[in-house]
Amino acid sequence: MGQDKGLLQLAEVPLVERVLLQVAGLSDEAMLITNRPDEYRRFGVPVRTDVRPGTGALGGLYSALHYATHDCILVLSCDMPFVNRPLLEHILGLAPGWDAVVPRLGVSDRIEPLRALYRKSCVRPIVDALDAGRRRVISF
Repeated sequence: MGQDKGLLQLAEVPLVERVLLQVAGLSDEAMLITNRPDEYRRFGVPVRTDVRPGTGALGGLYSALHYATHDCILVLSCDMPFVNRPLLEHILGLAPGWDAVVPRLGVSDRIEPLRALYRKSCVRPIVDALDAGRRRVISF
């Protein structure tokens, strides 16, 4: 694509801003993980850089867990501007007792690992996957 998808605009609003507006109030902690922090500071939430740069979406998930102050995090890709808030609330409600809550959506039963909840207990398997050169979120 050649440009940062989170900064693409839909009806003159950056995609990342749309996501942030739609999830406002779901948590007392929000952050953006990016390798371009200066471009994202304007959105009013803490911006963190990848702990392990160049490791793709799985590295971003690892970074979010690394920086999070809570035991579990809700992960959303910044290029999904049509967030289903009731789905996110349902995911949060399922959190107790699970290391991860990853929804299956649609008739294809495809999983949505970048619209999911993860606990810090996932860090070790994520590090193992990254150390093995795997970068896809579904690889741990």
